[in-house]
Amino acid sequence: MAEYKLGVGLLPDEILRTATIELAKTLRTKHNTSYELGNETYPHLTLFQGKFENQEQVISAAEQLAETHRGISLTVGNLELWAETFVFLNAIPGQAILNLHYAAGDALRPLALTAKNSIAPIGIEQKLAGITDAEAVSLQRTGYPFALAPKPHWTIGRISRNAPFYPEEVDELVHGLLGRQGSNIRGYNLAAEKLIVYEAGIDGSCTNILKTIPML
Repeated sequence: MAEYKLGVGLLPDEILRTATIELAKTLRTKHNTSYELGNETYPHLTLFQGKFENQEQVISAAEQLAETHRGISLTVGNLELWAETFVFLNAIPGQAILNLHYAAGDALRPLALTAKNSIAPIGIEQKLAGITDAEAVSLQRTGYPFALAPKPHWTIGRISRNAPFYPEEVDELVHGLLGRQGSNIRGYNLAAEKLIVYEAGIDGSCTNILKTIPML
């Protein structure tokens, strides 16, 4: 049986894409990260992630989502250290993007192998600390921590814990990033223009887009 590790998400516009890449570069000057945003790793906002048998079913579900959720706008919020190692640039969770998150989960969970007791659910591969009870339940049931507890965000990077690691220092760095570079992007409004289906790499990174679907 073939298994495909796939994600469905939203691409940022060029302004936010540039800002997230610059934030990631600054983060990497202080800490090793598991991947680097840039030309080969695309910044994105994940709606659902899992393992699937059939790529075409996922693409078809994504096309339906794009058709029924047009005209969504997003507002950039704050940077955050999540699960002690991930640096997120959050989107303010307005009702439209939350509705899209829930709709994506409803459409994709029945297709995912994690919903069929896959031998190796995607969630088991992730070692996460300090997450909420709701995120832990979502991870256990679906393999994705935000399927049942949406947290719209763009991942800036995941910091390696191989070196001496102090979460409070990372938290200070995150707030420093926001002060130096995030002030001009916080509160930025953008339209959700493109929904994508992609191959999910290490820590949910997007390195290969299988399908781009307009949402305008």
